[in-house]
Amino acid sequence: PSSSNSLLSYVTLAFDPQGQPLGAALDELTAHTLLAWVASASVPAAKPIQSTTTGSSGATGSTSGTAPNLTINAFSQSSPDGSSMLLFDPTLDAYADQPLDGSVAQSMSGAALEPSWFPDGTGTIGVRMANLTEQVGEELILGGAPNVAVASTFQFDPANIGALANAEYHEPLFSPDGLHYSFFLVNSGTVQLWVGGRNEAARSVATSVIPNDAMVDLPLAARWVGKDDLIFLMADNWSRGLPQRTILARWSVAPDGVGSVSSLIGWSTRGSETGILGQELSLSADGTRLAVRLRHFTGADPQTDRYDSIVVAGTNDVSQAFEIVRDSPGSGLSWSPDGSELAAGLRGKIAVLAADGRTVEYPQIGNESAAYPLWIQPNQIWFSADNGTRQIIQSLTR
Repeated sequence: PSSSNSLLSYVTLAFDPQGQPLGAALDELTAHTLLAWVASASVPAAKPIQSTTTGSSGATGSTSGTAPNLTINAFSQSSPDGSSMLLFDPTLDAYADQPLDGSVAQSMSGAALEPSWFPDGTGTIGVRMANLTEQVGEELILGGAPNVAVASTFQFDPANIGALANAEYHEPLFSPDGLHYSFFLVNSGTVQLWVGGRNEAARSVATSVIPNDAMVDLPLAARWVGKDDLIFLMADNWSRGLPQRTILARWSVAPDGVGSVSSLIGWSTRGSETGILGQELSLSADGTRLAVRLRHFTGADPQTDRYDSIVVAGTNDVSQAFEIVRDSPGSGLSWSPDGSELAAGLRGKIAVLAADGRTVEYPQIGNESAAYPLWIQPNQIWFSADNGTRQIIQSLTR
């Protein structure tokens, strides 16, 4: 409280049916909270939350069967059936399909950047230069996976940007049923989210304008949570080069076939914070849990004066999102196969977080700076480690 009769901020503490604390939840878009006094005898006793630990059981080492030139970055991901990984080859500026059985990785056709899998794992959609000779223009490209009988490619320009020098495609994704696709279009300070479909022309569904005095790059993050349901992050209310609010929004199709955008939940700056920016989204394998990385800016230099918080929510009601950890910034979010834990890059380490926020562990991984964790098996996490010379793939066994 700032005085006896005013508040700087407030939170709602949520409990599960067994009386265990879930964390802080606040719907800042509506400012609605659900509070009521109940008799003490009717409230179950809550177990204490386990404190954050540094160092835990586990072993790290090199991954077996992966080529030394491959590494993990923001677009590395498991195939839909979990049998292989998309890994990045910085020597070729291209991606490869690395089977988890240890067999040789094979380059993906089409030389696409920012790839994501087809829903059935038979190929990827990505971005590439339209005119490779003159290095101008961009287009989307569909490419077959190496294990497909005919690894053909198909290029298209859904936003008709042609050879525009300042227009760029980013983050193309397919919906789970493969009937819709989405992408971001960045053009001279304007960011648009586009959606298209089979026999359906692509169109812009949301627009953000990046101010000329912006002090940070705008991350582009979207995830399909259903065949007609797309969620994405938007930066809002810019001031002095930083957004003062981040919104999790949703594009969905109504029964009448009309698509529309709605705001689900928002996070605003608090106290002395100078800005807040949504960085990443991660969806659990079964689609029931969502994780969001928020970056909080706290001073004049947005490159140093900042920290990250990780917020989780059930996809059936994101208004009940709650924070499970905050720490120095990092990169990468990856759910465990059963959705009970989340691996996150934080402060140059790999954090393993319980989905209910009760435990936070930082397993010992050596002295390398680590990021981009990928949960491979129930007891195994791959991550990118900087050994001082180059990025290598390391494995954490729990």
